[in-house]
Amino acid sequence: MRSPPNSPTQHHDLHGASRVTGGFARGRAQGNVYNFADEPDIFFDQGVRPTMGKVLVYTMMGNPNDTKPIMSLKHEVCATLRPVLAKLTHRYTQIDSKFSSFMPFKMLVNIILETNVCIWVYEDDMWDLKGKYESAMEEDEEVVWQLKNNTHVLMILVVRCYLNLL
Repeated sequence: MRSPPNSPTQHHDLHGASRVTGGFARGRAQGNVYNFADEPDIFFDQGVRPTMGKVLVYTMMGNPNDTKPIMSLKHEVCATLRPVLAKLTHRYTQIDSKFSSFMPFKMLVNIILETNVCIWVYEDDMWDLKGKYESAMEEDEEVVWQLKNNTHVLMILVVRCYLNLL
């Protein structure tokens, strides 16, 4: 078998090029491949927002699918409980100051701010005890948001703790 000749058999007009292969850019010419690092805010420019969910607050233990929540709160879907409890406490203490005569809000705020309140989160078809409010804030456990009707939902039960064991 014979090797092809080193020089091309046909005459190519190279238009003054000094090399046919290799070259100075070697595939790194500007505009050859889009570099995402050149556009650090590309995702924010397109209006991508964090996923929002709904926190449903209950005051009676039972199946949350059969009972109505006492109130709801829109919140960014997050992995842990602390930000949700912090916003819940902050939001409803403001409501308490504005609507102090409206009894359900006042009762819930008093329950949340008391030292003997327990926080439960509905996970895996049962209420999961997170502990007293202070310990639930301190431990900041992970929570699982459920998807219902294309909305992320977190169900929280706020009740008084009558046991000194917690």
